[in-house]
Amino acid sequence: MTFLSTGGRASALPWRSAIIVWALFFAICAGLGYGTLNRFDPARTLALADARQYAQLVVENPGPDIRYHRSLRVLVPFMARPVYHLANGRVGTWSPVFLGLLAVNAALVATAALMLAVIAGGLGLEHPVGILAGLLLAVNHTVVNAHLTGMVDSAELCAAVLLAWALREGRWWALVPIGVAAALGKETFVVFGGVIAAVWWWMVWRRSPAALRGALWIVAMVAAGLATVVLVRLMVTGALVGPVAFAVGFAAASSGVLARIGFHLLDPDFWYGLVWLLPLGAWSLRRLPREWVISAFAAAGVALALGVYAMAGGGNVARPIISLAGPPLSLAAAITLVRQPWLKAAREPVEV
Repeated sequence: MTFLSTGGRASALPWRSAIIVWALFFAICAGLGYGTLNRFDPARTLALADARQYAQLVVENPGPDIRYHRSLRVLVPFMARPVYHLANGRVGTWSPVFLGLLAVNAALVATAALMLAVIAGGLGLEHPVGILAGLLLAVNHTVVNAHLTGMVDSAELCAAVLLAWALREGRWWALVPIGVAAALGKETFVVFGGVIAAVWWWMVWRRSPAALRGALWIVAMVAAGLATVVLVRLMVTGALVGPVAFAVGFAAASSGVLARIGFHLLDPDFWYGLVWLLPLGAWSLRRLPREWVISAFAAAGVALALGVYAMAGGGNVARPIISLAGPPLSLAAAITLVRQPWLKAAREPVEV
């Protein structure tokens, strides 16, 4: 019996292997994020200032005088609450709040890494290639220093990989729960997920017998995500704010477009997670399904455009870009590392 059966393919991952691989990824992610427990406080780190609000959500509900959209990203903090209550007063010098956040973030990143291995098996790739791809994703600079440090980007990363799996396998029923859960994690995925699904549908499904059904499921996913964002805000603040009004709240920066683009692309924080991943992945991207690559990069382009619009900063833009484009790039990089195409051009040694 295989984990999330991929149509009986021989390369599908068995259940027992999937459990072991997930546990391995979880242990690796927990180790990578260990510093948040007692070595430094993310809530007092300038580059991780958002973590202060997420940490507060672990111990108390957002109040009706909410000022920041980050206080509506309740999925990860609320999932961290049981761990916090179990750990509070029982873990010595460790922070029980960030232990809860790390446990949830490590689980979500591990799930994304495992699902990347599942997708690799569905593409007919060997198990080691998929597992290496998951490892490359988990140890990426941006994942280690953002997704595993008290932030909530792990929900977006996990949702992006799950969405790619669902679209690849034609599991339309999975789109709505993925969209709702992702909207609870980060409202931005309503846009990013819609872009991925729409581009994928246009490239693969628009001329198939399931075209109408697929389109309806995609619309339902986006509508459910938007409704989730509106309802959470209504429950927290008591005010009914529509998606358009909510989006208008993100004011555009006053500087010119070219200056804003340059500001982001010249920021080292933008490139840390891509400096090795992009060249290694680009070498083998052609071996992956075009619809996955193009839809992921289209969503990453939207993330960059929104970041430039709001002058979010290179590091803040890098997080969604890695969440969206990081999975296919990681799988392509794993293919490159396993096949080592640069050795094919080398001359065979001459025997003497």
